[in-house]
Amino acid sequence: MRSLGRRVVHALARTLLSHPRLFIAAVVLLTFAAAVCSTGVRFDFNMEDMLPDRHPARAVYNSFIEQYGEDDAYYIVALSETDVFNAQTLRDIQDLTKRIETFNIVEEVTSLTNVMFPRVTGDGIEVRPFVEDVPTSQDALEKLRAEAFDNPVLPENFVSLDSTCASIFVKLRAEYNEHEFRADFEPKLRAVLAEYARDGRRFVVGGTPVLRSSYIHYAMLNLMIFIPLSIAMLILILVYLFRRPAGVLLPLATVVSAVILTVALMRLTNVPFNLLTNVLPTVILVVGISDSIHLIIKYREEFLLSGDKTVAIRETIKKIAVACLFTSLTTAVGFGSLATSTNLTVRQFGMVATAGVMIAYLITILLIPSVLALLGPPRMTHARDLETDRLARLLRRTTELAIRRPRAVAIVCAVLSVAAVFGMTRIQRQYYFMQDLDDSTDVYQAYHFLDRTLGSAVPLEIDIQSRSGRTITDPAYLRDVNRFAEKLRTYPEVGKVLSPADFLMEMNRLLEGGGKDQFRLPDSAAANAQYLLLYSLGDPDPTADYISFDQTRVRVSSRTADMGQADFQRIIGELEEFTARELDPDLDVRITGAGPMIVVLVDRLTVDMITSLSLAFAIVFGLVLIEFGSLKLALISMVPNLLPLLAIAGFMGVTGISLNPSTAVTFAVAFGIAVDDTIHFLVRYRRELPVDHNHAGGDPPDDARHGPRDRDDVGGSDHGILRFDDVELYGQSPLRHPRLAPHDGRPPCRSHRPSLDSHAHSAAAARSKRGLRRGTCGVAETAVWEEHGA
Repeated sequence: MRSLGRRVVHALARTLLSHPRLFIAAVVLLTFAAAVCSTGVRFDFNMEDMLPDRHPARAVYNSFIEQYGEDDAYYIVALSETDVFNAQTLRDIQDLTKRIETFNIVEEVTSLTNVMFPRVTGDGIEVRPFVEDVPTSQDALEKLRAEAFDNPVLPENFVSLDSTCASIFVKLRAEYNEHEFRADFEPKLRAVLAEYARDGRRFVVGGTPVLRSSYIHYAMLNLMIFIPLSIAMLILILVYLFRRPAGVLLPLATVVSAVILTVALMRLTNVPFNLLTNVLPTVILVVGISDSIHLIIKYREEFLLSGDKTVAIRETIKKIAVACLFTSLTTAVGFGSLATSTNLTVRQFGMVATAGVMIAYLITILLIPSVLALLGPPRMTHARDLETDRLARLLRRTTELAIRRPRAVAIVCAVLSVAAVFGMTRIQRQYYFMQDLDDSTDVYQAYHFLDRTLGSAVPLEIDIQSRSGRTITDPAYLRDVNRFAEKLRTYPEVGKVLSPADFLMEMNRLLEGGGKDQFRLPDSAAANAQYLLLYSLGDPDPTADYISFDQTRVRVSSRTADMGQADFQRIIGELEEFTARELDPDLDVRITGAGPMIVVLVDRLTVDMITSLSLAFAIVFGLVLIEFGSLKLALISMVPNLLPLLAIAGFMGVTGISLNPSTAVTFAVAFGIAVDDTIHFLVRYRRELPVDHNHAGGDPPDDARHGPRDRDDVGGSDHGILRFDDVELYGQSPLRHPRLAPHDGRPPCRSHRPSLDSHAHSAAAARSKRGLRRGTCGVAETAVWEEHGA
């Protein structure tokens, strides 16, 4: 297998050197085509996609939607002023209702003026719009106010308790509840509202569609901010490292091409930018740049050894291609582990990130050597500065400390790990609808305004069904439904609550004389059936959204504050206990809605992350074991991959950062980067190990007898690791165990550094030094060779 790999790499090197322009043209054309394709990528924040697949709670939620419609399809337009019960305001609400109804995207509009309202007439009960003809006299307006607050449906729903705010509910058609349609509709809606603005009047637009649109808006804004910012930071690093246009532009072109191709892949596979995937471009930029840096640094090392550009490129490909493939694969495994998640959004992130890492590797291996083949030879005039600057000295001293004091480093790491585990136990699993939005944003302010004035805005739905087939006209069934609704009303976090029992109690009040003491449930099934029939005569039927056609299934609807996953979990647990203790066992009570789905989302997210990362650890452990053939080395290599995850978890616990969809993906990103660093270090360690054996006086292993060429078949510059991959230095000290790496106790870069007099000025003399150990001080020795004319 190794022989086959060598042949493939050698063939790749020959092909790239023979046809560099062809490969450059292919990458450029492919990137251009991908850029055109990626313009159609979707942006979406869909609650359903964030729920776990095949989960009982999702099945309940889907069943609820099929029966009653989507609970996240409503815009809530709030009109706020001194008093809504005046003629002009009511006329404006009536006019606005009719105008908004004219949009094709809108299924229905319900407001204070057109909501179906039962009134006693000479012939009995008539259900018609609350305001058909706007009254002009103050007495008629006050009568209208009194009727509104005597009704259980209107207060905290269509009008605030202090009469300063009225709401208009705008329901979207299911087929139009997508970002592209909402993005077109919302400016038009706000433009219509602006026509009715006047002094003392304020319009607030809230609801789940606005929240979804806002997330998409800020995701797009983040892309426009953070991608250029990431590129700018990469440019500064590349300028510092290479200080030549080619050294800056080549790695940058590689990762930008990889990002464009990854976004095009999202477009082709219909993966949208959402709460998680919107960070993918930045992740690919940061992760993908590593291979480019390693390749260019290795190319410069090889050029110093050979003095021949073509030889340097060929040797670089031979030595870097396999090593970077291995590191890219293990990094991809870190992201790919998320593909096992039961959460579609997390799964999509994992799959696209995996593909993006491998795309970045392919572009790096194809583009950079091809361009280098057409450029002039490199200049290394700044190598000495790189090796002697403050950062290099700090890294060198840290490394030497880790080598000299391995036990002390191990003890410190153990103590920090214990502290991290303690902090990890304090992590809160908490998620809010708007926690990723700044409190200064319009949508955040709108939600809290609705929470204060109109019974909140986060849906909490209860689906109740009789197992035996009883209908809601059964007095016992109806009493239990009302008892559950009353229990909901006892929670301060819960705003407006509405159930079929409220319709029947209001009808009973009206038919029994209109007194508030008559606001109670009828005593017979016949009366219930009659009252439901009368109420359903409204056009549209007000009860259709609360009672199934066969009347065996009913809905208790409520809206809550954005109280977060923990409070939702507490309330749901208490409601379940109440149901088991107080209600008829014949009733199947299922708690659902967008709010409770947060509980399911965060609970499953924790399990998914543990499962996915465990799988990633197992796969990477197996790959390291196969590649290096050492169980001890494979076990040790897991330590620097685990410690960053413990550190992140501990930091989150201590600082109060909660575990949620936004923060959970950090663990996969950290693992992917840590694995890359670990593999680069292990590959370099294996390359240098035969030299250590020689210097220690022992017999070299079989790989070392093939000489420097085979020894360097895989590898990269650990100088690049120290500078740009943020290698965990404390994870290196266990590798100095005498049974793994014989060592004479002196810093390797000093004990093996060749003397100045031992070097010739010719390229041939430089080539004869290829077996010299470069190790941690490779760039310093490069400066020495350059100074002596190599």
